[in-house]
Amino acid sequence: MRNAAKIIRPTNDKYFDFLSTRYSYLQQFVPKFLESFAFRSNTKDDVLLAAIKIIHQMNSTSERKLPPDAPLDFLTDDWTEYVIDRDGKVNKRYYALSGLWELRGNLRAGNVWVANSRRYANPETYLIPRD
Repeated sequence: MRNAAKIIRPTNDKYFDFLSTRYSYLQQFVPKFLESFAFRSNTKDDVLLAAIKIIHQMNSTSERKLPPDAPLDFLTDDWTEYVIDRDGKVNKRYYALSGLWELRGNLRAGNVWVANSRRYANPETYLIPRD
């Protein structure tokens, strides 16, 4: 019965707990990844980019705790229950994973872009210049 409970997953499950088990593996290359690219957004004060900056700083300085002013507005409903526990504490591991997951989606959508990139270029460069 216990094994069956482990196998059965909710219909809206995104396997975030599986990503959590691979966190130490991801930490081998995530700091270098975030250091290598300059992420930009056409939205002023983009909350996701602020979160990515905090994740990068935590990786660079080996911080164990999130700063108290870490932005949470970028979290989707799917991630919120993983990142914020019942006591209101923010889980660093899930915070980093959610930030990277949302970065991935925003890159694909064109909401975030990479400086000097062809594939993930600024979407405004495809439009007629404002001048």
